[in-house]
Amino acid sequence: MSSDRREFLKTGCKLCIGAVSAGLIFSSSACKTSGGLYAGKTKNGFLVVPLKAFSDSKMLIVQTINFREPLLLVREGDGKAHALLMRCTHRNTQLELTGDQLICPAHGSIFDMNGKVLQSPASDALTSFSGIESEKDIQIKIE
Repeated sequence: MSSDRREFLKTGCKLCIGAVSAGLIFSSSACKTSGGLYAGKTKNGFLVVPLKAFSDSKMLIVQTINFREPLLLVREGDGKAHALLMRCTHRNTQLELTGDQLICPAHGSIFDMNGKVLQSPASDALTSFSGIESEKDIQIKIE
């Protein structure tokens, strides 16, 4: 009987390890969007992101320790940039980037790339942070 129990425990442990490994693989890929998810770091109240993180895109989703939800960094051109907190102003749900709009999966609010409400129920614009683009990086004032 103890042999059956031992085999049961071995099999169970192998299945748990396999499930956890699969979960880690799927969760890391689920966090990425077509533009990727960049782990941003802040220094002296500024989020600094190298331009090479953007690849050929004008937008980049960045996760920082400062906020629960990620920030969407938008390169405007002419040395300007801004970031939008990807949190719906209606019920604080994390927004999803779809094309050039941020959409709330909970109630359907839609925001443009400047944080302006395009479709209710949200009535307030998104939290926005201004920044600058240099030759090598983008700096966003977030504190």
